[in-house]
Amino acid sequence: MSSANFFNKEGKKGNRVLVIALVCLVAVVSVEVVMIIRKGNSGDTLPETGDPEVNAKELADEGIGMIQGAENFTKIALVGKEYIFEDDIVSYYSSQGRLDEYHGDISLADEALEFYINSSVAFQGAEKMGWVTLDDSFFNNPMKDQKLRGQKFMEIQMKYMDEMEGAILVEGNSVWFRTVTPTEYIEQNGVEAAKALAKSKIEGVYEKVRTGDISLEEAGEILRNDPEVQELNPIGHNHTEYSSASYFMQIYVKYEDLTSGYDLAEEQRNVINNLGTGDLTPIITGKDNFTVNGSKLIEDAYFIYYRAIDADRSQFSFDDWVASNLGEYEIIEYK
Repeated sequence: MSSANFFNKEGKKGNRVLVIALVCLVAVVSVEVVMIIRKGNSGDTLPETGDPEVNAKELADEGIGMIQGAENFTKIALVGKEYIFEDDIVSYYSSQGRLDEYHGDISLADEALEFYINSSVAFQGAEKMGWVTLDDSFFNNPMKDQKLRGQKFMEIQMKYMDEMEGAILVEGNSVWFRTVTPTEYIEQNGVEAAKALAKSKIEGVYEKVRTGDISLEEAGEILRNDPEVQELNPIGHNHTEYSSASYFMQIYVKYEDLTSGYDLAEEQRNVINNLGTGDLTPIITGKDNFTVNGSKLIEDAYFIYYRAIDADRSQFSFDDWVASNLGEYEIIEYK
């Protein structure tokens, strides 16, 4: 299902999710397993700022390494910085009284795995928003407290609903020219040459978007298929947690408290928060963290612009928000 179809689908309202979660809490039966989330293809995603030097898998491994006995459990997937375990699948069906059904048809594991992938993305997205503090009592732990995880999950659902009036759906184009590990292009031509090339590439499509000659999605395809843009930001060379985002669609939620991961994007947020439906921002120069000779520096790293698809700020469900974040995290399934 395309991003546009996903976001336009009717009947996906946040209050439906809240009702389900409250019923589960009253029942005190593994709160989290009843939440329904669709795993959609949201396309490329916004290159959020943060600390690109931290590898998500390394964080997951570091966390697991601190848990005694964790090595005795079977990993079945990695979602960003959280491992999903075989025991999670068992817990999913056990909490629903379907363990015999699962043992009789192991292919049912896909249903549970999809749930855990989506809930993990929700937790990691909520952490960035400052809505939850992740720890191994319920996150990235084969012996996690499943009931506590469910309660925390409901808390972030409710927090999202509190912030619903701040929701705005945007799409955009971006071109990265600098990442933590220097690209071959930068090594041969220097940062300023890379920056100049990136600026010329995004300006080329921006003018066509502004005049209505092409859509942002078409502009993204032009950028993605441009060999010089590919040199500037080879696949897999950008942030370890995120994919390259020549075109992206993202739900933004207003919030008061800024986490360190969002400070660098303050200018972008201020622009986005004042957009009306259909408005196009100017091209913005994005910054990121870099370590040079042992010193942390904040320097230019990419060019980006946005258009508000819908600034209604009230119609996006929790499901939509999670789906819009799916593409941000590397998801690896272990067979």
